[in-house]
Amino acid sequence: MALSIDQLERPRGVVLVVAGDLDMVTAPQLVSAAIATTEQAPRHLVIDASGVDFCDSSGLAAFVRIGNQLSSAGHRLGIAGARPIVRRILEMSGLHEAFVVADTVDEVMTHLPADPLG
Repeated sequence: MALSIDQLERPRGVVLVVAGDLDMVTAPQLVSAAIATTEQAPRHLVIDASGVDFCDSSGLAAFVRIGNQLSSAGHRLGIAGARPIVRRILEMSGLHEAFVVADTVDEVMTHLPADPLG
């Protein structure tokens, strides 16, 4: 299944609404979209993963790469609405502690720190 990525602006950051399979073929698309978005205007990033049907190790690697890019600029990655299979992978890998992981975008936004740049 192809990956679709839509961007929404929020006061504390940007949300990428992702749907489809996050795998070896599609993970680079997510990384490119996330990095392009945050390079334009550095800020927190939330991935709305409620539409992600499948996530393999390439998807996890994409989350790590995006998270590292954001943290180097003082920002955080949030993952919202992950389905049980994706959430379990995040928990088993320990990545649920590296990112802000919550059930909804709004919940993630409340757990993100204030933007260091104001």
